[in-house]
This record gives sequence, C-alpha cells and structure tokens, in this order.
Amino acid sequence: MKRPMVWIACLYIGGIALQYQFYNGFQIIIFSMALTFTFGLFAGELNRYGVFGLLLIIALLGSLNFKNHYEYEGQLRHFVNQEITIIGDIWNQQAGTSIQYTVLSQEIHTVEKKTVVKEKLLIHVSKGEEAELPRLGDRVVLTGTLRIPERRRNPGMFDYHLYLKAKDTHTVMYLKPWQIGTIGEGQIPLFLKYIGKIKVSISEKIRQIFPEEEGNMLLAVLMGEKNLLEEKQQKIYRNTGIAHIFAVSGLHVGIIFIFLNKFLGKLRNSTRTIFILCCLWCYAAVTGFSPSVMRAAALISILICAPFLNRKYDSLSAIGTAAVLFLAFNPTLLMHVGFQLSFAAALSIALLYSPIYKQLGRVPDMPRQLLSASAAAQLGTMPLLAYHFNLLSPIALLLNIPVIFIIGYLVPLGFLTVVISFIYMTAAKLIGKIILLLIYGVNCLSQWAYQFPYSYFHVVSPSMFFMLIYYLILYISVSKNSYFLKKNKSIRQRAVFFIISIYFGIILILNIIPKNQEIIFVDVGQGDCTLIRTAEGKNILIDGGGSFRKDLEEEEEKDKFLIEFLLKNHISRIHMIILSHPHGDHMGGLFEVVRKMPVEALIVSKDTLQRSEWTPLQQDCQENRVKVVYAEKGDLMRIDEKTVFSVLSPGKELLRGSRDDANNNSLVVLLEHDGKRILFTGDIEEAMEQLLLQEYSSIPVDVLKVPHHGSRFSTTEDFLDRFPPRIAVIQVGRNNFGHPHPQVLDRLNHRNIDIYRNDQQGAIRMTIKNGDLQIHPMLDFR
Repeated sequence: MKRPMVWIACLYIGGIALQYQFYNGFQIIIFSMALTFTFGLFAGELNRYGVFGLLLIIALLGSLNFKNHYEYEGQLRHFVNQEITIIGDIWNQQAGTSIQYTVLSQEIHTVEKKTVVKEKLLIHVSKGEEAELPRLGDRVVLTGTLRIPERRRNPGMFDYHLYLKAKDTHTVMYLKPWQIGTIGEGQIPLFLKYIGKIKVSISEKIRQIFPEEEGNMLLAVLMGEKNLLEEKQQKIYRNTGIAHIFAVSGLHVGIIFIFLNKFLGKLRNSTRTIFILCCLWCYAAVTGFSPSVMRAAALISILICAPFLNRKYDSLSAIGTAAVLFLAFNPTLLMHVGFQLSFAAALSIALLYSPIYKQLGRVPDMPRQLLSASAAAQLGTMPLLAYHFNLLSPIALLLNIPVIFIIGYLVPLGFLTVVISFIYMTAAKLIGKIILLLIYGVNCLSQWAYQFPYSYFHVVSPSMFFMLIYYLILYISVSKNSYFLKKNKSIRQRAVFFIISIYFGIILILNIIPKNQEIIFVDVGQGDCTLIRTAEGKNILIDGGGSFRKDLEEEEEKDKFLIEFLLKNHISRIHMIILSHPHGDHMGGLFEVVRKMPVEALIVSKDTLQRSEWTPLQQDCQENRVKVVYAEKGDLMRIDEKTVFSVLSPGKELLRGSRDDANNNSLVVLLEHDGKRILFTGDIEEAMEQLLLQEYSSIPVDVLKVPHHGSRFSTTEDFLDRFPPRIAVIQVGRNNFGHPHPQVLDRLNHRNIDIYRNDQQGAIRMTIKNGDLQIHPMLDFR
C-alpha cells in the first residue's frame, strides 16, 4: 500500500466524523466489519474482503476514542453548580474582553470537606481596576460557582463545550476580580515559567519601541494576541481574507524556519537541526500550542529529521502522520476550526502548488511562487471559511501575495528587534522604523481592499455533502495518483462531469421530496425570535431578538447573532418578517437581516408605525427596498395551501392607557398549518388579554408562545382557559425581571401544559408532518 499513513489518517478521521454525526457511529462500523467478513466468506474471497474489514478497525479506534473523550466530563464535574473554593496554579493567561486563565486545580474546598483534584479548568475574570490580577505561575484561590461549558444552544451555532474539550478542559468559572487572589508561587513546569517570562519580556520591549496601536498589531502578528486589536481593525482584516496573519499559523512557523535555516547555514547539520527544533517548539509554546502551529512545527520537524533516519520526506505522509498523532491524543481536535483550516491548507498546498505553478509559466518566479501558494491555500480552505465564518473574499487571492511578502520580513525583523533591544535599544528603535513602514503597508493594502467593490461576500454555510463533492473534485482534478486517472485526461474530465451530475441530481431529488414544516423558537437570550420554514421552502421570521433597549442606535451594530444563525442554517432569503412591536429585544437582530439579506416584506402594526423606536429600522427598509406592510385584526396572510397566518390584534382602535401600550399593541398572530395551531403573542399583558377574551370565543391551540417572556402581568387564568394550549414555549434568557414568574409557571403546570424554555433547553425546534407535531429541544434539560 502506497502512503499507508494517508490511508490510516483517512480511516481514523472517518471514524471520528461518523461518531460525531451519529451517537451509535461505532456500532455502524462494527456492523460494516461483520458484513464485510460475511460477504467475503460467502463470495469465497475472505482474504480480499477480510483486509478491508481489518482496515475498518482503524476507523473503529477513531470512533471509540472520540466517544470516550466526548463523554468524559472530568473529575471536577462532581462540584458543578456548587459554591466552592479552588486552590490552583495558573498555567496560561490571555487578555480580551475578560482575562482568561487556565488553572490546574490542586484542592477543592466545600462546606463538607477538602478534596485533592488535579485538573484543568478555565477561568473568566471580568476586567476591573480595583484589584491586581495574578499572573502565569501564581498559586491562586478562587471562590465561585463551577459550571459545565455551554453546549450548542441553536442549530448550526458555536459549541463552546466541544471547543473546550479540544483543549482538554471540561469546566469553567466566571469571576469578579475580588473573587480571585494570589496566595503564593505555583508548582508549574519550569519551561512554562520561562515561556511566561519570555512572553512578558517580548510584550514589554515591543511597547517600549512602538506606539500602542502599531505595537498591538506586531504582538498580534508575532504571538497571535489579536484580542489587542480594535474590533474595526479585525473586521477589515477578516473581510479582506488576511486575518490569518494574526492567528499564528503554519505561515509564521514556515517563515521562522526559512529565516533560521539561512541564518544558521554554516553550522553542522545536526547542530542546526537541534537549534531549529528548539526554537520552533519554543515558539509553539509561547503562542499557546495552537493546532495550526503544532501542525506546522510537527511537519517541519519530520522534514528536517527525515535525513537522519535515512527516509525520504513525503509531504502527504507527513501530514497524515501528524494528523493521526494529534487526534490519537485528543480526537475532539478534529472539530477545532484551527485544526481544520491548518490541515486543509497544508494538504491543498501539497496537492495543488505544483499544478498551479506550472500553469503560471509566464509569471516571474517570486510572484509565481507566492501566487501558487496563495491560490492553493485559498482553494483548500475556501469551503471551510464559508462554513465557519459565512464569508468569501475574492480579493484575498491577490491581496495575500503582497501581504505574505511583507509578513515574510515582518516576522523575523520583529523578533530580531526584540532580541537587539536587550543589547542596544537605540539600534532596536532604528529597525523598528522599518517595521512601522511594513505595518503601514499592510494597513494601507487592507484598507484599500476593504473599500474595493465586491471585495467580500456573506454566504450561507455550505452543506457537508457539498464540501465532500468539492474536495473530491479538487483531488481528482490535480492528483496524478487517482485510481484509473493516472494517464488519461479525458477520463479525468468525464469523472468530474459525472460527479457534478450526481450532485445536482441528488439536489434535484431532495428538492422534490416533500419537506416538513419547521418552527424554531430561536434562543436569543432575553428576547423573542421564531424562524418558520414552510414545506414549500418559504422562510418567515417572527421578531428578531436583540438588545433589551428601546433606543437601538448605539446597540444595533452588536446584534449580529440572528444573521449569523440564518446563514449557518442555509437561509439566504427571508420571504416575510412579522415584527410584533418595536422593542429592542424583539427587533434588534432585524437590522442586520434587512441590510445583508433579501427580505420581501416586513409586517408591522399601526402602533409600531407611530413609535420613534421604529424609525431606524424603517429607514433601513427603505434603503434596502423592503416592502413594509401594515396589518390589523382580521387580516389573513396565506403562505401556501396549508399555511395561513391570522391577525387577532390589534384592531383599528389601539389600546391606550394600559400599563405598557407598546407591549399591549403587539401583533398577535395565529399560525395554522395542517390542522395545527400556534399562537404568537408578542409581549401582550393582561389588558390586551382581556380585550381578546371579549372578541373571541374559545380557540384551542397546540402551542402557545407565552406572552412577555412569562411576565406576571401576562398569561392570566382566563386567557389560558379561552386559548387552552397543549404546549407552552417561553422565550426567556437570564434576566433581572423575574421572568418567567412562578405564578405563570404554576398556572401552566396546573393545567398539565408541557413547558419548554429557551433558557433551560436552548432552541426549541418543532416539525409538523401529516398533522403530527414533534418537538426537539437543543438541550435535554428534562
């Protein structure tokens, strides 16, 4: 078998991916193994099929390893949701909106006893000037509540729980500065203490040499401290496709290796190799052992050590070996974005660099190399960038050529400046002038590219099926070792055409197959937002969550969760938005939706049209040609043959003089689909509920979106008797309003109504098929 490590890596990764997608993935592999052996036995070719069955053992190992790591919750899980005191040592720290510490616990103190537990946990400490916070290597005492990291609360969104598992961390604490204190020196490995001192020294020297803004940028480039950059800067770099220069990656490691290899060229091979290895892995430690840096350091280590082992270096085998080694220790790394992007870039450069280089025969050698490497990396990582960040930057292909060229000098000069600053500060400041010009060059290029028309696009996350087809076509198109495609170019082209035809054929079939009606009560925290996807493919939003403010002019830029949620769930167009009323916790997320996504119509009440809070969104609708429709009691909005919305209130005469007129004049709509009824109530209170009781006889509903997040001023006894639901959904998050009120919960429980809550179960997903309503909470709270 040629390149066995590549095949081993593919099988091992396949086993991990199968277990991640299906809870019983390992059973599927065992069944496949049994089936293979059985088929080989009956076919009389047990040796041939048996080999394939044995190879599946590798996939089984990956599946079981992932299952074991994913299900393991650590020793500290026994103290979760308790007020405890932890004594531990700080192993790592990182600055951002809060200070993050990785702490190795030593002792756990509860009311009952003291327990010795040695395990990593993550500490978030809010910034404050009233206390001096500890540093790396300190022994600290922490007092607070230990928590399990939040799992994915909405479909397609970030899974913090899995992200920390990739870092072998299972618990977190959120503290104020006075809840953490230094009590001495911790017992951490000696090399970590030196690494910490090196990081502090580098930061101090850079701040002495450079102005704050340029110094922060250099720290971001050299050590990945991108949290030091302003959000506006990060947005420009991200949208123009050069943000990777601040996420210390294989590019940085490669630059350091090339520089050291040339600088130390006169040394003996063994001495040079040892020195380079020490420098590379020291750099990996300084930057926090990120997956991309470790991958690059591992591949370069294999490259420079291969001659000493009398082995020829093969990039694909080296990549496969590195992937298997990392995933054997921690298979959850496969779901880490940095791991995926790093290995995708390395693989694509290994496979695509030479074919692209040959196609650019007339281009001078230096730009030809840079363009080939940039194009290869872009082609390999483009689907992953679209999947994780919903962003494509066409200009990145060209922009990365000068930027990578500049970074190629900026990284070694940056470290050289730091080293010289310990010897002669004046000389370091002179070199710093050159670095300032390089930083200025990167900023000018990124600013120019950002303003360039169509420099970036927001896109929906591609499906796993699309990415599989994409990478398969990419491999067949360039690989000389593809099965039956080695010599015949026409066969290669026919194979690509066949795969594309199969893809579009399957897509066509999937579009023909009848779909379920889907209703997702999105977890937007303390706010309301519901996404409805009809069987006919229409997308409807009822409210949009957001900040709990009536004046959104300062906060609207922050309410980007909803647009991200829609893009990650493959939604690129909204056919209708129903805005119940213009409070921030209901319309804050709609600004970004209207600006960045085609919206056919926005439905509002007459009360909304009269309120000043509505004006900014109204202006955005005008600028983006969104049709605004005024609705009132008695209006019907038919979406398709089985789906209709009925407006129950407000009527022509708005309610005035109530406790909160804006809440009470919320649009109340009844969704009816295939015999099922769902009542959306906005934030109406008792005054409007009483008015509805006067105007409507009993209307049983299957699902009630509980009014006003479960406020004590809503969901009265009479209202529940007149509109009796089987299921109640409370859209609520952490709040200081007492939502949902115990009296409301008692009323619902007294009537045996099933209660679902966003704060406890994340998003509540419902499907309707053939008159059957099924409920799928994101989190299994019960």
